[in-house]
Amino acid sequence: MNQLISKIKNNQVAIWLDGEQLRLSSKKDLSDSDLLESIKEHKSSLIRLLKFNHIYSKSDFINRIIFSVPEEKSELSFAQERLLFIHQWQQGSNAYHIPHLIRLSDDVNYPALVDAIQYMVRRHPILNTVYRLHENGDTYQQVLNSPLTIRCLSKNNNTDLLNGIQEAIEQNFDLSEKTPLRVIRFDSPQGVFVLFVWHHIAFDGWSAQIFFTELSQAYSSYCLGQTPDLAQIDICYSDYAVWQKVFLQGEELRNLENYWLEQLGGYSSLHLFTDRPRPPQQDYRGQVFNFSLDTHLSQQLRLLARDRKTTLYCLMLSGFYLLLSTLSGQKDLVIGTPSENRHHVQTQSVIGFFVNLLALRGK
Repeated sequence: MNQLISKIKNNQVAIWLDGEQLRLSSKKDLSDSDLLESIKEHKSSLIRLLKFNHIYSKSDFINRIIFSVPEEKSELSFAQERLLFIHQWQQGSNAYHIPHLIRLSDDVNYPALVDAIQYMVRRHPILNTVYRLHENGDTYQQVLNSPLTIRCLSKNNNTDLLNGIQEAIEQNFDLSEKTPLRVIRFDSPQGVFVLFVWHHIAFDGWSAQIFFTELSQAYSSYCLGQTPDLAQIDICYSDYAVWQKVFLQGEELRNLENYWLEQLGGYSSLHLFTDRPRPPQQDYRGQVFNFSLDTHLSQQLRLLARDRKTTLYCLMLSGFYLLLSTLSGQKDLVIGTPSENRHHVQTQSVIGFFVNLLALRGK
């Protein structure tokens, strides 16, 4: 159906429901077109789809970018395919685990918290999804019907607690059988802790803000003996994945491919002088160096960015280009920068793996 919806939109046609009747608006005559025949052939399925997405006017159809399709099995997004390939190739890796540990206060209503967690899993099916193979070898994602399993572990001392938390963070996910969210309660003399571990295939930084904001709202409702009444979400992540596969093909895909081939054509890899060779196999044992700029320098940078009519981000990126150029002696550099990739309004309240790396070339 997404293929047909895309074709309808590309031909500047709109369809919607008027009661149980299918209405159509077009800027050109469709009387002898293949599109009209396709609409007639799939009329009953289109009516079900429009009803499921509450499309009851021309503007509803035009303003709706991603349609929700009730399917048990769905394609993966390109980002998910990429991460699943890495996961399978490395036979599991904790490099793409996203942990978050919270300590519960003595007055926490734990049953209400459990109910809130289960509510979040139902509200965002991507958190209860597994990744399997069709008989033809294609991968699909499927939502499990069972509730999330929350483990409870007791630790006798601080060392056992820290070791147990670290072990839980590093434990590989079996993405074909187990959900990409792991929740464990730790009881210890130091207090009660709850550890959340997500696999990146179903979660990103933007998702974390959604998860804990909505979890807090759901928890408050359950504490009052009420059912959470959060705003309805238009789509789930699998709807986005299906839409992306339909959108990124044909002329649209060719245009994007040509653009990036032109932008990145002829670049050279970065050559930095290091005190030791890279390991033959990636081991993820790099270090993070944190630093901060003092208040005076930060203010100077903001003023400079304002004076040059640019953003602080662009100014800092330029400085990074200059640093790498000085260290490497290269003038043509490509730097990857993360993007939330949620430019469609419908995606901004959805938990899932949207984040994307943009290649920025500086010469």
